[in-house]
Amino acid sequence: MESNFDAVATEFSRASLFPPGYADTVLVNRVLNDVRSSDPVIATLSLKSLMNFVPGEPAMLSRLKIPFHLIVSDYTPTDEEAIKKYLKTSYTVKTIHGTGHYPMIEKPAEFNRLLEATLNQISLEKETALSVALPE
Repeated sequence: MESNFDAVATEFSRASLFPPGYADTVLVNRVLNDVRSSDPVIATLSLKSLMNFVPGEPAMLSRLKIPFHLIVSDYTPTDEEAIKKYLKTSYTVKTIHGTGHYPMIEKPAEFNRLLEATLNQISLEKETALSVALPE
């Protein structure tokens, strides 16, 4: 990426963010244009940082003390067994089917519906925790 950012970043993004044969070329082109217009130095450093972050995820999950909520695509399935293994708090996973890495722009209505349901769930959890914590 450091010596040929446009070509490498474009191909990496196409291969890692969208399923093979992904039909929405408008969205693919939108994302790839955003990638190509990124500052190559910042984008390369960000990607390196992300790759260094991944091995530390189990330790971070084990330190989490609040409920964990995910809205994800089925393109890169969430490893719920790993979550169960490391997470010491409750969690939910809501999956949007048939998208790539960006379900929020690929299926915004479905994403927003799941986000609203998640926020309502968090609000209910907070109300329940507060009512348990307060004396009557």
